[in-house]
Amino acid sequence: MILRQALFLFIWCNIKVGFSQVPLPGAHAHNDYMNKHPLTEALALGFTSIEVDVCLYKNTLRVSHYPVFLSFKHTLEELYLEPLAQRIEQNGGRVYAGYDVPLVLMIDLKGDGNKSYPVLRELLKSYKHLLTIYRNDSVFPGPIQINISGHVPIHLIGNEVERWVTVDGSVRKDLHPDISPLLVQRVSSPYCHFFKWRGVGKQPPDEKKLMDSLAHLAQIQQKQLRFYAASNNKKVWKALLDAGVYWINVDDLQKFYHFRLKYTSQKNN
Repeated sequence: MILRQALFLFIWCNIKVGFSQVPLPGAHAHNDYMNKHPLTEALALGFTSIEVDVCLYKNTLRVSHYPVFLSFKHTLEELYLEPLAQRIEQNGGRVYAGYDVPLVLMIDLKGDGNKSYPVLRELLKSYKHLLTIYRNDSVFPGPIQINISGHVPIHLIGNEVERWVTVDGSVRKDLHPDISPLLVQRVSSPYCHFFKWRGVGKQPPDEKKLMDSLAHLAQIQQKQLRFYAASNNKKVWKALLDAGVYWINVDDLQKFYHFRLKYTSQKNN
């Protein structure tokens, strides 16, 4: 109990004063809203990508995986957009004080994306000055990058003259040179669609070769590769990082934080 209280106080104080945590490359907080301290813990630990599920409810976007009891759920603005805006203001225009590293906010649209995306776009108008903007072939960086996953209305997003979002595509379908990384920035698929190894024993050579090749292909296409539903296992994390997989899908934030620090230290020595 004392340790939990100490962790909460540590996180709260860090966010309150704009704590200059060193950003963790490749750290993606999967379903962050399910953690005990949504957003704040991930930021206190330096995560550079945060995932949140949203459902449409009476013209508002509520943070939830399922469309049940939505009237009791926080809105996307309450739980993420407004706290991020306040933090950026405190930190002189940055999510992480002293670092120009953007935060990727991955918004997973549940239900009908054709209905929820226009509501999201209208909501983002108030935060446009904080967002990375895509216009034709030009990119205007901001402290926040919005990435859309789930039920993505690709026809709506792809036809926008000025976009404030990119798309999370599929490894099998969208890891293709004809698909622009300015639209499909990230490609994600379940780990089990490609690999069986769960970190027990040595990684099979054929799976290592496949992981390396997919990571290399994504790098060539300037896309960000992610495998979700993988074991939160240090051996698996190391294999993904060694291969050059861009984002590591993390459920245990504390465990990955300590692993990532040790991994980086060993790489630098």
